[in-house]
Amino acid sequence: MSLYKATEYYLYNYKTMKAEVKNIDLEIDQMEYMGCAGVSYEEKSAPTNQFNSSVENEVIIREKRIASLEQSKRDTLIKINKIDNALETLEPRDLDIIKLRYFDKLNNRIIAIRLELSEEWICTLKALAVNKLSTLINIK
Repeated sequence: MSLYKATEYYLYNYKTMKAEVKNIDLEIDQMEYMGCAGVSYEEKSAPTNQFNSSVENEVIIREKRIASLEQSKRDTLIKINKIDNALETLEPRDLDIIKLRYFDKLNNRIIAIRLELSEEWICTLKALAVNKLSTLINIK
């Protein structure tokens, strides 16, 4: 995928990424321990150093899941922050074009009418702005 296309992908999915971060926080808050249930007696063939307690196993699984969610959240927040930082470098008109096109998902004709510019000029300005953002965002 070209850097230009990758940048467009992240711009189109900017709001979704913000929602994903909130959903990760909610999922972490929602995690509960099942706690002690019934005692299970399992046949052992030889002594091992493994945990056999359901509570201990549950704690380990939960901690691994939380660590995975936290890493996913960090990765997504880095992408969001890179986009935010890059957007701050744009001129107001270019920022308006990017927001209208990628965040509000309006087509170039509607943007041209709103900004009182030609559709061709909107396409040119959008391409220049995305190229500028591409070098700054540089998400891989």
